[in-house]
Amino acid sequence: MKKLNIVYRIAVVVMIGYLGIENYSLKKRVRQAQENAVMGLMMNNDTSMKMEMFMHMMATDFENEVEAVLNKILNNDGEK
Repeated sequence: MKKLNIVYRIAVVVMIGYLGIENYSLKKRVRQAQENAVMGLMMNNDTSMKMEMFMHMMATDFENEVEAVLNKILNNDGEK
């Protein structure tokens, strides 16, 4: 009975140690995933800002050219 108690305690200690190591590993992976998500959002926002600046520049500086292309597209209705 005493040996069984010792084996039980060793098994509990090993399981707690394993869970601690797994918890640390998962926290590390979650932190890395969060960092990657933040980096992706930053890159997405940067790209969106560049697109917005480009569209604004096209609308203000090249208004006639954009309007000409749009009229050409809209008036053709897909005909070639």
